[in-house]
Amino acid sequence: MIRVRFAPSPTGMLHIGGARTALFNYIFAKSMGGKFVMRIEDTDKERSTKASVDAILDGMKWLNLNPDEEIVYQSSRYARHLEVAKSLIESGNAYYAYDTKEELDKQREIAESEKRSFRYSGKWRDQSLPKPDGVEPVIRIKVPQGEIKLNDMIKGEVTFTDEAFDDFIIVRSDGTPTYMFAVVVDDIDMKITHVIRGDDHLSNTPKQMVIYNAIGAKMPEFGHLPLIHDESGKKMSKRKNAVAVADYAGLGILPDALKMYLLSLGWSYEGDFITQDEAISRFKISDVGASPSRFDMQKLYSVNLQHIKITKDADLIDLICTQVELQSQIKLGSNEISILEKIMPELKKCNNLNEIAANAVKYVTKDVNYSPEALEFIQKDKIITAKIIEFMQSTDLDNFKSKWDEFLVQNGFKFGQVGPILRSILIGITSSTALTAIISALPKEVILHRLDAVKNTL
Repeated sequence: MIRVRFAPSPTGMLHIGGARTALFNYIFAKSMGGKFVMRIEDTDKERSTKASVDAILDGMKWLNLNPDEEIVYQSSRYARHLEVAKSLIESGNAYYAYDTKEELDKQREIAESEKRSFRYSGKWRDQSLPKPDGVEPVIRIKVPQGEIKLNDMIKGEVTFTDEAFDDFIIVRSDGTPTYMFAVVVDDIDMKITHVIRGDDHLSNTPKQMVIYNAIGAKMPEFGHLPLIHDESGKKMSKRKNAVAVADYAGLGILPDALKMYLLSLGWSYEGDFITQDEAISRFKISDVGASPSRFDMQKLYSVNLQHIKITKDADLIDLICTQVELQSQIKLGSNEISILEKIMPELKKCNNLNEIAANAVKYVTKDVNYSPEALEFIQKDKIITAKIIEFMQSTDLDNFKSKWDEFLVQNGFKFGQVGPILRSILIGITSSTALTAIISALPKEVILHRLDAVKNTL
């Protein structure tokens, strides 16, 4: 069975690069009838925090990328890592190295003076050497000479020369396993068949292949996703770009919209829109491109709008209620929800949840805040504004459409001359929302209250 994993390090928020990696693993597993599992790689004691673990798990839950099995914490597996390391010593594939810090520093200085990269000499491959007192050894793995070839599922064939690395450390002198070693042991024990991760991990792969071969375990298939760049083609920056999944939730992006947009950054599909179920049925890892993708915020908003439009009204109302409470500290009841149901077609024209919530508030409160543009329309010609208010206060709102048409004819008004004024009075903005929809949604007492409020300013 296909088994893939998402294995973040808990040193910060869940970033969109990590989210995309998780998504590609998830979609690939589901498309193949496989399992998607998750491992928290918390071996970096100084940088790993519980707050980061919680943030990552919250982000995964928000994206609805739930693992099929219980989450594994790498730090709970130290004993297993050391067990495997000792077995490599016993098989002759690894050895204890007793080099002191001073010796290694001296070798690095010599390499630097000779303008070459430092490579460990392999001195302690000869275990007959006398062992110095007071030195806690590291465990190094024996790296065979020769090229290492990787048939990457995305990048194709990649060749690594043996000049790229030496006998590297798999267990530190304090007895803790290195990331490179722990990852391989965990992937073997978790029966991972395919490793799909970011391109920035490509340089780790040859060392991990050496470890697989030393252990004698079957190698998984590797696939390295291209990085995400900003609109200018540069690496995404925390200072210039929203990079955490939580940032996009804060911008009013829906989880499914963010997922399907991230999926498009590397995987091409026919048409402008796709759902997760459709993606699972059509996904092929061979269709993933190897070139970096550019993150386009306007394109994301466009995808978000499409997802808003197909969201069931009841589900969208739940989201609106939550967002309104967060933004405006207003808890919506059944009366307010019935108003929202009437203007749902208008709300679904907004391309993010924040804008939807802001517009919703204009319908569910007694008073309304006016945009600068709305105030300009209201104040531009106070005589016309007063006539509109007088008409609205005296007309039968149940027959608004016919009465409004009569009002325009009788006064020689064109709709473009007075329509934006009435919209401004009623909802505080000059949007293209149909007046009939506004009148139908707003309670009569609210309409009359807002008319009076503007009348008192003329």
